[in-house]
Amino acid sequence: MNLADPPHGPLARVPGVYQVQIMNPDDPSKPFPIPRFMGTDLEGILTIGETVNLGHRINNIRYRILNRKGHDEWGLFYHVYGLCPRMKETFGPLDEVLQYLVISYVEMEPSLIRSGEIRWTDRYMGRFGEWPPLCSQMPGDPRTK
Repeated sequence: MNLADPPHGPLARVPGVYQVQIMNPDDPSKPFPIPRFMGTDLEGILTIGETVNLGHRINNIRYRILNRKGHDEWGLFYHVYGLCPRMKETFGPLDEVLQYLVISYVEMEPSLIRSGEIRWTDRYMGRFGEWPPLCSQMPGDPRTK
């Protein structure tokens, strides 16, 4: 789902694991490749997260990108966007960047979202040797069962 578009169906109080990707401005149907420590992320994944309310989280991401609020990954995104002229040249003004951000999610039972986020993050870290660029904290209780 493109973050510039309204949600597809009711997502209020729907728990799940999600990832946000950045798409290529030259061809918005394809992800923007992101160089990482152990290779290039051809999926353009910016962050992986979990929430008990996908609808609220999607609205929160939109708001924080456009309104300079918060100290989470989207506050970091706003800050980096302001400091990086190449991002502005590539994706245009900040108020237009939502059209290049896509959120994918899997609905899960609330008791499973933490372990789902850990699995998704571990898979990414195993491939690239680091977290997605906007992930600011390790998910869950690290590596405990």
